[in-house]
Amino acid sequence: MLNTNFYRSYRPTPSLEEMEEAAISFCGLEWDSLLKEFKESKTHPYTREAQLPDRCFEALYIITLLEKGFAFDRFSRTITYALEVHHLLAQDLMFNCFLGRGQ
Repeated sequence: MLNTNFYRSYRPTPSLEEMEEAAISFCGLEWDSLLKEFKESKTHPYTREAQLPDRCFEALYIITLLEKGFAFDRFSRTITYALEVHHLLAQDLMFNCFLGRGQ
């Protein structure tokens, strides 16, 4: 069984509202300054340069999906973010969130 307290102690848990504020701030940056900062600092080790043009769309898509699709409260800090999810876990989550509602 996954020890979620241990896992969360090493992961940030921003609310969707905070994620949206950060995404809007990021999306408002000038491309040239963003690219320069990215190349000089490497502040985000999980983003490759080829992914950079899509990060704004991805962030807003994830926020919208979590809030509108999965009905997460935008002020709650109950979401734990991960880079990968095992396909069986994802399948179970989808069933419980969409098909299992009201049963």
